[in-house]
Amino acid sequence: MRIISEITGKEYESVEECLCDERAFEAQKAEEKRIAEEKAKNRAQRAKEIDEAYKHWRALVKDFCKDFGGYHTTISSKDFFDMFPFWN
Repeated sequence: MRIISEITGKEYESVEECLCDERAFEAQKAEEKRIAEEKAKNRAQRAKEIDEAYKHWRALVKDFCKDFGGYHTTISSKDFFDMFPFWN
């Protein structure tokens, strides 16, 4: 008798083999979901850190301009492209 699992889409020789593989498949999917959720949480947390650093940088520049009248920096072509990793 052939058994085809609706969960895994595979063919098995016995019910026990099918159930065992389905449990392993579901456990793997649960682990993948947990990893994806953890990654999304980590991404959000790191994005928040960047936002906070940017706000801090803006406050520093504002204070600098208040004290010295302006802020000037030079960006070389190498530095410019390093600022945008997708151009590397």
